[in-house]
Amino acid sequence: MKTIEAPIREWSLGTTISHCRILRKPGGGGMDVLYEAEDIRLHRHVALKFLPEGMTHDHQALERFQREAQRREQWKSEDL
Repeated sequence: MKTIEAPIREWSLGTTISHCRILRKPGGGGMDVLYEAEDIRLHRHVALKFLPEGMTHDHQALERFQREAQRREQWKSEDL
């Protein structure tokens, strides 16, 4: 799955963000909200993870969110 990061707002099912169409909202934790989407260019399912808007000004939360995404990218490149 591919991860795209951006500050959150509530997205409706069927909404297209960049080249990803929101399919469902399986959940989210205290720090993020997760959506399942389809990459309409590559025709594959992806995960879209958003930081809640109220946390976008929390420097520590933003750093944790970015580190998590960097680790995920590192794992992906190691699997190649």
